[in-house]
Amino acid sequence: MPLQRIPGVNNHWLAAPPLTNILGLGATLLDAAEDRITMIGRFTHQDHMTKTIDGIEFLLGTVSKAGGSTLLVSLQNVDLTTGPVMREDGVADQTLTIANADAGFVTNAWYGGDFDGAVTRTLAIGELVAVVFQFGAFFAGDSVNIRGITTPAIIGNNQAGVVANLSGTYTHQPRLSNVILRCSDGTFGTIEDAWPCTVVNQHFFNSVDDPDEYAMGVQLPFPYATNGIWVPDTFSGATVQTEILLYDGTTALTTVTIDHNALMDNTEQRFHVSYPEQIHASNALYRIGIRPLSITTQYIFSTSVNEVGHMNCLPGGAAFHLWTRLNQGAWGGEVTTSRLFAGVRLSAFDDGKSIIIPRTILR
Repeated sequence: MPLQRIPGVNNHWLAAPPLTNILGLGATLLDAAEDRITMIGRFTHQDHMTKTIDGIEFLLGTVSKAGGSTLLVSLQNVDLTTGPVMREDGVADQTLTIANADAGFVTNAWYGGDFDGAVTRTLAIGELVAVVFQFGAFFAGDSVNIRGITTPAIIGNNQAGVVANLSGTYTHQPRLSNVILRCSDGTFGTIEDAWPCTVVNQHFFNSVDDPDEYAMGVQLPFPYATNGIWVPDTFSGATVQTEILLYDGTTALTTVTIDHNALMDNTEQRFHVSYPEQIHASNALYRIGIRPLSITTQYIFSTSVNEVGHMNCLPGGAAFHLWTRLNQGAWGGEVTTSRLFAGVRLSAFDDGKSIIIPRTILR
């Protein structure tokens, strides 16, 4: 069937995070019995189906538990009578109690566990839910940090985000939700505008480094066309140039060269670059590559997840993972649990079958 072009321009960005640049992982602190950190959003899953949730996973920051404190994580409903700021309703419907002596309850660990008493909760796609972190038993002097990607400001979705109740006051926290909801069928879901990860990576490289090129896979289960690439990057040096490329194997389908004299400044930016429309085959692997043409060092970002299945809670799914190469040779350095902050702009779709893009918001 013929491709049908999407009307308009400069939209339908695939695999775009809900922020303009990447600032790394930040943390929100619990250090009092009454403190609460809440991640709120609408349930989402790559299968686009109602799921049974039997556990939670998340990222701990610095943990101090010398006094014997325990951590309580719960699923709650969202308060529909008070706010904004949005908040949980205060009723812990399903709980995960983390004992003080738990070997996984340590600084900078990715923690996962099943709900207490093997209880479950059914969540429909789009159902609003709150994931709440607080102390179970608290002893003075203990503290726990919960981590997520730092954002420069409140993100655009006003029914998704992180809030904290510290000393009785609710405030928005400038970071993305970082949570996995375990499903009883062995798959994973999350909440809207979350970006689950264990670490934000900065890759410093130039034209004489090994590797000298980073790339991200692009693979979709239907024929489609693209006409643009986005990537956050930090370039420096007035005489420097960088290539952003779209590949089929090692063959460049299109190349866009960024001249650093034509930048607004040298801070972290999200670059949107257009190119002549390219047609892509169903289930074929393409790659978005970034290649500096100078010995001046630049850096790009990627994130890593705790296991491959968690990639399906990010835009594009498991195929959108990291690759590297040297001197325009064979692609190697495949990391199935990491992905670049990069993506393509979709311009047309096949009209002959149902279209499902794994965990995708088109921007």
